[in-house]
Amino acid sequence: MAMNDIIRGIARGSCCAAEHMKHDVAPQFVRAIDTFADAPRPAGTEFGIMGRSNSGKSSFISHALNMRGLARVSKKPGKTNSANFYRIDHKMVWVDLPGYGHAR
Repeated sequence: MAMNDIIRGIARGSCCAAEHMKHDVAPQFVRAIDTFADAPRPAGTEFGIMGRSNSGKSSFISHALNMRGLARVSKKPGKTNSANFYRIDHKMVWVDLPGYGHAR
């Protein structure tokens, strides 16, 4: 199943990415960075999760991977201040990026 199909299914609430991805390792938090120089070495495909402040980016990551609490969430806008790297498997990394703007 293609990543776009998985994302559409998650948006409809009919599936989670974990049902379609075979993991040889459990998804895990790798590192939080404040500057590009601190970024971990690329390890396969990287997907950046970006959007407005308080739009549910961190919640999406935890829900998509069916791992509640993997990405910390808050009701307060702007809680994610750094780029947070999550290793999904040996070939894929998701990066939870800080939001832009202030959602009202």
